[in-house]
Amino acid sequence: MSSVALKRVARVIAGQSPPSFEVSDFEGDGLPFLQGNAEFGPLHPVPIHRCDSAPKRCSRHDVLLSVRAPVGALNVADQTYGIGRGLCAVRPHPGTNERFLWWVLNSLHNELDRSSVGSTYAAVTAEDVDALPIPRISESAQRAIADFLDAETTRIDALITKKRKQSTLVDLRWSALVTELVRGRHTASANRRPSGVGWIEELPEEWGTPSVGMMFDVELGKMLNQRAAEGENQLPYLRNQNVQWDRFDLEDVATMHFDPDDRGRFKVRKGDLLVCEGGDVGRAAMWSSEAEIHYQKALHRVRPRTSAPPRFLMYVLWAASSLGVFAIEGNQSTIVHLTREQLRAHRVPWPPEEQQRQIVAELDKARAKMRDIQERLAQQIALLAEHRQALITAAVTGRIEVPEATAS
Repeated sequence: MSSVALKRVARVIAGQSPPSFEVSDFEGDGLPFLQGNAEFGPLHPVPIHRCDSAPKRCSRHDVLLSVRAPVGALNVADQTYGIGRGLCAVRPHPGTNERFLWWVLNSLHNELDRSSVGSTYAAVTAEDVDALPIPRISESAQRAIADFLDAETTRIDALITKKRKQSTLVDLRWSALVTELVRGRHTASANRRPSGVGWIEELPEEWGTPSVGMMFDVELGKMLNQRAAEGENQLPYLRNQNVQWDRFDLEDVATMHFDPDDRGRFKVRKGDLLVCEGGDVGRAAMWSSEAEIHYQKALHRVRPRTSAPPRFLMYVLWAASSLGVFAIEGNQSTIVHLTREQLRAHRVPWPPEEQQRQIVAELDKARAKMRDIQERLAQQIALLAEHRQALITAAVTGRIEVPEATAS
């Protein structure tokens, strides 16, 4: 199948940024203005800015192409928009089917990646877009391929949506299970008493409600020290982003300067919990490695004073987080910070130690099973997405036969 440059079959309109003082919030009237792919929706843009004097504009049905990272992201204009320099609009000439053009541009991510340049962020020029290779076929063949891809990708997208819903249901089932077990709802005991402590209600009679500070030492990490960015005493440390629920992401571990006097104080050892102070407040993981590592201010180190399993506290925090307890206690609905004092004072359900260990064992087993299900679902979603992209590329380049297109 032969090809021609995109500029032969469509007009490429490079975006241009107006003076910043001419850009305001979009409130439903005036000309909506798109600065880049940040305003892209699933198919059509969701504008947040207005600029009535925008020098470059797209029209309804134009394909909007991101020329800055992520290079190649696509949307379709559902009305006239002003477009900034992060975008270009691709408008098909007569004889070029707009849906076929959409699918061709979808297939050209790799081509755009090879063309992208930039030391800070990837970008492509209007000339790069103009030169993209577009298959040279009849308009009827274009329509046939577009119809085929519309139908097949809809089917694949429905499967991906189903898999994602299954993944969400697994997460919900896990949250329900961990909340049920750490609140004693699984026990057969009929003897329950009101605890009088917020989210902890009707606990088994033998359970207590101590504060975290009664059983654990809580230490907030050290503020990042910029005094010796490349000097001595550079040591690896954990940040909020490294702590995920019940695991550590160690692919991006930063280093910073620690004074010699701080090296022992702000260090994590085996059996310690690290608890996020902000972001996903209360998110926690237990450090199980023999290797010691430092941690930053955005994290609390929680170190047990007794023989009680710290993983039980981790699961308690997980339940509290899933119920929004920290947001409620912080008197906020979205952003909240969990101070050292708040964490120490936080009261938790606390069964006898042997029962804690039984609950931890049951949750560990369930967590492993649910993690396996989630990993398999993630693999299936990735394979479906890979198949979808390969199908698009094969169809628009003629590597698979679309009967109506072949006949044309």
